[in-house]
Amino acid sequence: MIAGIHHALTLPLDGLLIALADMPLVGAEDLRALAAAFDPAAGRAVIVPTVSGQRGNPTLWARDLLPEMLALTGDQGAKRLMDRFTDRLFELPRENPGLLADLDTPEAYRIALASLRLSLGDTK
Repeated sequence: MIAGIHHALTLPLDGLLIALADMPLVGAEDLRALAAAFDPAAGRAVIVPTVSGQRGNPTLWARDLLPEMLALTGDQGAKRLMDRFTDRLFELPRENPGLLADLDTPEAYRIALASLRLSLGDTK
């Protein structure tokens, strides 16, 4: 992720979407909603989706906050930055539980796949 942020800072962009590869249930509508909510000039420099009040991923960050991400060490994650920039953070309510589904293990993947099949009416 660090290399990606370094590269992003060389580009003419307003913000950067930080998306995790192990969250395949995030939909295009969710991404469009994040982009529509993003407005650093209005105090919405960090957009965090929430589902039933719980923060999820991906997140959208204003360009001026990216160097702060580079300063993180170890496995701190961006939660620490969110806590520091609460005045610039906007929690975007969403209904997609896929924004919370972190599929780190084969078992988590099997559970998510079974849940998705049920929601689509597939009983196999």
